[in-house]
Amino acid sequence: MALALLVMCLPARAVEADEWYLQVYGVIEQADSLSTSGQTDKAKAKYVEAEKALKELKQNYPLWSPKLVTARLNYLAGKITTLSLPPQAPAGDTNDAKTATGGSKAVGPGQPQLKLLEAGAEPRKVFRIQTKAGDTQKATMTVKIGMGMNAPDMPGTPMKMPTMKMALGVTTKSVEAEGDINYEFRLEEVEVVSEPGVLSQVADAMKESLKGIKGLVVAGTMTDRGISKKVEAKVPAGTDAQTRESMEQMKQSLANATFLLPEEAIGVGAKWEVKEKLKEQGMTMDQVTRQELTAIDGDALTTKMTVTQSAANQKIANPLMPALKVDMTKMTGAATGSMLFNVGKILPVKMTMDDHSEINMAINAGGKKQAMAMKTDTNVSLESE
Repeated sequence: MALALLVMCLPARAVEADEWYLQVYGVIEQADSLSTSGQTDKAKAKYVEAEKALKELKQNYPLWSPKLVTARLNYLAGKITTLSLPPQAPAGDTNDAKTATGGSKAVGPGQPQLKLLEAGAEPRKVFRIQTKAGDTQKATMTVKIGMGMNAPDMPGTPMKMPTMKMALGVTTKSVEAEGDINYEFRLEEVEVVSEPGVLSQVADAMKESLKGIKGLVVAGTMTDRGISKKVEAKVPAGTDAQTRESMEQMKQSLANATFLLPEEAIGVGAKWEVKEKLKEQGMTMDQVTRQELTAIDGDALTTKMTVTQSAANQKIANPLMPALKVDMTKMTGAATGSMLFNVGKILPVKMTMDDHSEINMAINAGGKKQAMAMKTDTNVSLESE
């Protein structure tokens, strides 16, 4: 869905609106930083300030990148709502909170909920990520996508997208006494590979959309079980608003690229699940990932996994015509894959994933609603040193 929006929605930008948005983006970054450091009231005030400015931008420049503005407004609304809620301690048994965070504190908003379903066979062992300061890792990620859209008067024609290849580097900057890992991701290369059956216009549009994210640096902190605690993108000065938004999406993808380990000792046959609420491109979805440990070889763990996603009844940006409102009535996704993970590294040594998703939506055009459906098949593979 994110790639489809990047390829198909390339709205024109007015210079004044672009500068206006960059100022708003700066306020959002301040709010995110305050929220991460626990300064709730100050963070909420900054989010409200950004929301007001963004609504004024939308009113004055209604045709300027509506996808981007809508996504940011949805993000701000969610943050303001979350920070307006009174703090809550975990109800009843606190095992779920301990399982997710590795401590006794309640799980924060947006944190994954990890639950061990089966411990597996003996012998069992507690696994933790054991990277050391100065460790580096290189990885190559390949993404292949096929997609199609259907409408009552427009029979769907499958469209093949160019293959994307990304070279990633990750460095362990430091490891805290309690085990927290400070790391830095760098997107070193982005290549769009034109292939037979791919429209040249699509390949050119994708190259143009992605070239700005080369060199993106993401700094973060995670626990020794892979749970993200803080993520920040280092955006070069002078970067335009649309590229900044692409970098923001990539930042979130890199933050979710780590492998989550259970709190408890596990053996071959162990099963666990991770529940998350994700927000991408203005769409909120529920995701459940289930892992099964199929082999242990020293510090190397082999798993097979399934992922399910669902969402319903939301307004999102129209992937074909951003100026129109879209009511998403249903979204479903299912994926299967396998992974080889070494606890001495941050990224998996090897991973492959096949995903199929379907989005049903209704477009309000000329006072009439027209049903549309988008189907996407994605293959993602990753190999690292």
